[in-house]
Amino acid sequence: MGCDHPNAKIYYTINESFPSPKTLLYSVPFALPEGPVRIKAAAFINGKQVSRMLMLTRDELLQRK
Repeated sequence: MGCDHPNAKIYYTINESFPSPKTLLYSVPFALPEGPVRIKAAAFINGKQVSRMLMLTRDELLQRK
């Protein structure tokens, strides 16, 4: 995952909650659990969301590789 905003941090969830600076910080690729999973991610700067939330199923994300 990447972001066009300089200095932005990407936070994500895999449990149907919405990403925020209190959720998982994306820093390196991670293994997706098997089964139906929905990844939600968004970029933040200083705690403020600076991107639209991306929402993909596990299968949709794997197709993007």
